[in-house]
Amino acid sequence: MLGLIVAIITVLILAGIGLAVYMVKGAKRDVARERLLELKNFGKEEQKKALAGSFEEEQLEKPFFERVIQPILERMAGKFKKSGSKEDPVATLLIQAGNPGNLTSGQFKALKLLAAMLSVSLMGFLTLIGILPFLFGIIFMAVAAGMSFVAPQFWLARQVTVRRKKMRKQLPDMLDLLTVSVEAGLGFDQALQKVVERMEGPLPEEFDRMLQEVKIGKARKDALKSMSARCQVSELDTLISAVIQADALGVSIGQILRIQSDQLRTKRRQMVEEMAQKLPIKMLFPMIFFIFPTIFIVTLGPIGLKVFRTMGGL
Repeated sequence: MLGLIVAIITVLILAGIGLAVYMVKGAKRDVARERLLELKNFGKEEQKKALAGSFEEEQLEKPFFERVIQPILERMAGKFKKSGSKEDPVATLLIQAGNPGNLTSGQFKALKLLAAMLSVSLMGFLTLIGILPFLFGIIFMAVAAGMSFVAPQFWLARQVTVRRKKMRKQLPDMLDLLTVSVEAGLGFDQALQKVVERMEGPLPEEFDRMLQEVKIGKARKDALKSMSARCQVSELDTLISAVIQADALGVSIGQILRIQSDQLRTKRRQMVEEMAQKLPIKMLFPMIFFIFPTIFIVTLGPIGLKVFRTMGGL
């Protein structure tokens, strides 16, 4: 029985290593094939050398993740592609997180599978060479596989939450600058472009994407709705709804932006006051478990020692 389990662990390790090597070789072959196709369009040897050198420099300038890991994930992602128009929740989370690493839904699923396989192979290897006890090695293999498969999903959800917080933090300042620009005489799109050029962060990036969609022919109303669906921020949804209604009814956008700015500042102040009121409750548990025991030791410790010595003397 023990020999069978050891054989299974060995097969898992070899399978993980073999799959990683196969994926890396396959990715390199794909890149080389694409490179050869490009070289066919050039007839002179000097042009070929120059193009090869520039291509190599361009590849070396890319991060390690894009050069090595992403081609492997792209090759594995083909196994996760689904037919049909059903919405993929992973793709939705990636969009809301700002497309970290330019990963697709299939690549992200492949990343989870690859992380689980590598963790199982590592724990199995440590078990075989005797660093981990056999029973603990089996348990660690199962735990590592589960955590490696689930951890990327929690990380992605965390990225969505952090990005939304950044948007909420940037929205009042961006709205104030947008209001001033519109009241100075610029149109809404021109004012928004100026604001995007002067600010950095997830919110200006989303507005810049919205402007690009408008430039290629998409209606501003539809572009704003798409942006609202991507961001899922309540304050931004209110602003976008007000802008769409003002545009439809012919109301001055500058006045609408001023009202929204005042309301957003008021709401932000209320949120800060609410957080301040919650602080005493949040500080209660650290005080009970960490601060009060120390105070008791410092104040009552000498008295306790004197009482103990007195009782001992008696």
